[in-house]
Amino acid sequence: MLMAATLGACAVFAPAYDPTLASETNTAYQGVSQILASAQLGAYADPSSYSGAQAQYVNVTAALSIAAARAGAEPVAARGTGEQARDKLVGLIQGCRSQVLALAQVHQRRGIPNDAGFIQPVQVACDEASRAVTAMQNH
Repeated sequence: MLMAATLGACAVFAPAYDPTLASETNTAYQGVSQILASAQLGAYADPSSYSGAQAQYVNVTAALSIAAARAGAEPVAARGTGEQARDKLVGLIQGCRSQVLALAQVHQRRGIPNDAGFIQPVQVACDEASRAVTAMQNH
C-alpha cells in the first residue's frame, strides 16, 4: 500500500519515464564523452581537428534537441510541482546542449587545449542532464 502511494506520488511530481527520451539522452552523453575524451588526450588542441569532429557535434546536439523536445512534451499530472520538474529537466538538457555548442565553437576557432578549462563545464552540464533522465526510470 505504501509503495503504491509512493509510486503514485512520483507520477504527480515528475514526468513519466520515456524510453525514447532516455535513449536520445544516452546517445548524446556517449557522444559527449567521446568528444571530451579526445579533447583530454590532446586530439583537439588544433582547430584543424574540428572538421573530423564536426559530425559528432552535430549528432550530439541533434540528440539533445530531440530529448529536450520530448521532455517538454511530457504530460504531468500536477500543475505547479510536476510542471516545474518537467521544466527543470528540459533546462538541464538544454544546458548540456548549450555547453556542447559553445565547446564546438571554441574547437572550431582555436582548438581545445586540454588544460584550458573548457571540458569540465560541458562534462558537468551533460552529466546532470543524463542523471536527471536516468532518475526518471527509477521513480
